[in-house]
Amino acid sequence: MATAKILCAGDGCRQKITITGMNRSDVARKAEYLEGKRLCDDCHKKELQAENATQAEKNAELGMPELNGSPKQVLWAEGLRYKTVATMQGVLSNFKTLSANSRLIFLFNSIADALRQSGINKHTAQDAMDQGALLDCVLKMYDTRTDASWWIENQELGDLGLEIGAHLVNWIKAKQGKAEVRPDETTLEHQARIEAIAEATIFPDSPITQNPVLIEVSLHEVVVTIDPTIAECREVMKSSPFSRYALSNRYSVQGGTEKMGSVYDRATQIAAQLLEAKLPIRMFSEQARTKLLNADYEPYQKEWISHGLDGSIVIPHFYNDSLYTTIRKIKGSKWNAIQKRCEVPASAYEDILGFAEVHGYKVTGDVLKELEDAKQVAEMALLNPASITAKKAEQKPRRAKRPTLSKDMAPVAAADGLLDDE
Repeated sequence: MATAKILCAGDGCRQKITITGMNRSDVARKAEYLEGKRLCDDCHKKELQAENATQAEKNAELGMPELNGSPKQVLWAEGLRYKTVATMQGVLSNFKTLSANSRLIFLFNSIADALRQSGINKHTAQDAMDQGALLDCVLKMYDTRTDASWWIENQELGDLGLEIGAHLVNWIKAKQGKAEVRPDETTLEHQARIEAIAEATIFPDSPITQNPVLIEVSLHEVVVTIDPTIAECREVMKSSPFSRYALSNRYSVQGGTEKMGSVYDRATQIAAQLLEAKLPIRMFSEQARTKLLNADYEPYQKEWISHGLDGSIVIPHFYNDSLYTTIRKIKGSKWNAIQKRCEVPASAYEDILGFAEVHGYKVTGDVLKELEDAKQVAEMALLNPASITAKKAEQKPRRAKRPTLSKDMAPVAAADGLLDDE
């Protein structure tokens, strides 16, 4: 781990910010990119407060009711409420073409969920939307939700869609002459979902964004979904030694193997790296969250001594000349020019284990067993060398010697036909 310091980008601020990276070249690249862009915690808070204050004035100009809550909650919620205005305006003006916008898919799905739970078919809902009901429902949402805490807890588009859908259900039922149903009664699943989201979401101190990074844990894989517009998200995932790029906003991490470790350890380590970069996370796995809160996880181990596909023992040197030289000093080591790797024999078990301890490598279980077997054979040879010698003799029979003529042997007479003519 390497660190570097850059100056805060705030006007007149001379505070230094610490940047971390995997190595010196990585941290130098980050520092060069973030120079003049990253704000310190104090400047970031001031910037957010100024932005939210401006947006609160614009909300008042639009005729929105005042919010209830503490001064900090109200200021935060005003900013969130203002940002939804632009989104909703886009929804209302381009409703029929919104399915192509991936950011609004959650909104559609949530509205559909609220309608489906109330037994309203999509054709009835489409007619209502075409008649302007959606606009009425959006305005009612702004008029009825005056608690700052509600806007903070429901800032996702999917949450807003459920709320709009609940109002749309009432609009359709009123039009059909049926009794109106309160939104709270039609969104029990929504409330449970909100509670689960709140429990799964963790914010760092002075977050640089309000959009959490989603971390999903399955049996053998961790999938991380980021906001591609936030450079810090991309930087964290690219610098992670165990993540694999999958899509424009998704990274995949394999787990559940000896070398990769538990999926919960990998998810927890990713979450810790994101929080350290001031990025909020959302992780529904309770086991991973517990590990994160207790800082109880096994860090990723990159350096392993393992078997190659051909069964040879391989020590990777990661193109480090110093490591390569040290590995080549192990007795019996060789360079595989085809596979571009260093291979060592099990008979050098002491040197291999010593190298692993000094340089922080781990040894896989199957290699460790092979080294232990080689050690036992060597110890048996010391205790009973004759048996080992006899065993080797059985494996490699000695070639018979050619007979030689001794002085005591009588000469053999040559046949008459073989004598030279004189």
